Amino acid sequence: MKNIELIFIIILLIHVSLFCNLFAQDTAVSNDTSPSQNIQQQSDLSSTDIIKYFPFLIASIFIFALIIIGQIIATHRTRRELTKTNRELNKANQDLVHLSRTDPLTGLSNRRDMVEIIKKEQQRFSRSANKFSIIMADIDDFKEINDIYGHDGGDFILKSLAQLMTSLIRKQDSVSRWGGEEFLFLLPETDLTGGKALAEKIRKNIAITPYVFSDKELPVTMTFGVALFNKPMRMDECIKQADEALYKGKMNGKNQVVLAPVEEKENVIGFNRKK
Repeated sequence: MKNIELIFIIILLIHVSLFCNLFAQDTAVSNDTSPSQNIQQQSDLSSTDIIKYFPFLIASIFIFALIIIGQIIATHRTRRELTKTNRELNKANQDLVHLSRTDPLTGLSNRRDMVEIIKKEQQRFSRSANKFSIIMADIDDFKEINDIYGHDGGDFILKSLAQLMTSLIRKQDSVSRWGGEEFLFLLPETDLTGGKALAEKIRKNIAITPYVFSDKELPVTMTFGVALFNKPMRMDECIKQADEALYKGKMNGKNQVVLAPVEEKENVIGFNRKK
């Protein structure tokens, strides 16, 4: 487009130059005549001058109009390309953010994303004192699954459990792959009884669901530890309570839900989840 515009500009300059030369020649001729003849020629040539210069004027105006139209089209095209580029960049940035906060195997939130979610819930607690529950869950005997069926079998179990657990929680709840075969749940506005109810629901569904890999059914169970965030505390302190409850469940035979000890605080709002 720039080359075409340059050609149009050169042609316009040539037309203007020719127009100026013709006008200069006519002026020189009229200067060589006597005053009386000049007056007569001015009246006689006025119409012929218009006819003579008219094609050059029209051509110059046409070329100038083409240049303006070309500029408008080029500007519109540039804006459209910039808009498209910005849209692609925004999407790429969103994809990068999503990838940085998502576990690539299960599609769940990763540890980094869950930490941010818990921090936001802590901020809500500081404003409204709405307590929430945290559940730490671990697949029982996962090492044996990997040893017997390989990492493909282990990955199959992780993905299957992720889908099942996601289908059993509320929209406002969050679940993440905390690391290895561990998963962490955040349940907003849920007390310890509600957290236990959800953990039991998930545990029972996992235990009765068949997991078939390479034509073999794999027995899968999980152990859960539930802790309540009902007073100002550090995030890692509440997670540690859930992890310690989980450890007790492992020591007591696995495939169970264990509640962390909790000190009740007055004037704290919580949702008793009965499911």
